[in-house]
Amino acid sequence: MFPLDHRREFTRSKLTIPKPEDFPTDFITRATRALKAVSARNISVGGRRTSFTGGMFRFVLNWNILIQIGYGYIDLNETEDSFVVSYYASFRQMFVIVSVLVLVFGIDLFVNDRMPLAGKLGLMAFAWVFIFGGNWIIAMFRFPSFVNSMLWGGDRI
Repeated sequence: MFPLDHRREFTRSKLTIPKPEDFPTDFITRATRALKAVSARNISVGGRRTSFTGGMFRFVLNWNILIQIGYGYIDLNETEDSFVVSYYASFRQMFVIVSVLVLVFGIDLFVNDRMPLAGKLGLMAFAWVFIFGGNWIIAMFRFPSFVNSMLWGGDRI
């Protein structure tokens, strides 16, 4: 239904970069700055990989771009004529938290409501799809744009 892990990559030609030899250092600096700006935790740089944790257990607003993403990393690879940025984002933390919340809601629903069994199960399924699916869809639109702006050096960060 919804994948718990997401990977994607973006490519930028070296012809579009004024100083390709400086690009890896500039990219890592931009990625680290962008992740700090959205209150990512445990940011670590190893080679050309920048790892981070996000998730719900941080003091940030609910529209923070990393709320849905428990952890992930951003890699920069170089080919002969371009730079390739790939990322990995995990939605496992959100999956577990939403599932537990819907389960607690379901237990209360089963104990205290006179709704038919099919209605209770349908309501629980709707709640899970609405909460997890809605957040997952939001992340699928926002996070790739966030990473792509690191590649192009945009001020959208």
